[in-house]
Amino acid sequence: MAEKKCTKCGDVKPLEEFHRKQSRKDGRTSICKACQRDVTQAYYNGLTAEQRTARNAGRKQWIANNPAKARAIYRRAKLHKKYGISVGQYDKLLVAQHGVCAICNRPETLKTAAGDAVCRLAVDHDHATGTVRGLLCNACNAALGFADDDPTRLRALAAYLER
Repeated sequence: MAEKKCTKCGDVKPLEEFHRKQSRKDGRTSICKACQRDVTQAYYNGLTAEQRTARNAGRKQWIANNPAKARAIYRRAKLHKKYGISVGQYDKLLVAQHGVCAICNRPETLKTAAGDAVCRLAVDHDHATGTVRGLLCNACNAALGFADDDPTRLRALAAYLER
């Protein structure tokens, strides 16, 4: 396992403890993630309330001027953080499922909050392992959630409906 010495704390750590940086010869930053977190925290703690307000106003202005880019960035970050997949992996699932729900084989019909478009299919995952199972419409995703992903409960619901 490759290791590297942090230029801030001086500790030798595995490369995974350093953020990626393509412009560096080894592809990693010179200070470790822990030290970078401390540096960032010190920076933000050093800002006055007025400076933080101005910074936030700048972000809000950028989002207002670039709504499509902002949505794309948010979507990419959410897919990665919550499900561990990329937009490309989501798109491959969508193509594999022919653009329809993995359970009911129907396209999503739920409208976005603005009402200007149809929502994307939800990423269904095993809450215990985090494994992505497929893409579901809002109705099927909610049904699974309300049933606590319990197959016995879902079979009982089906039996109830068939009586």
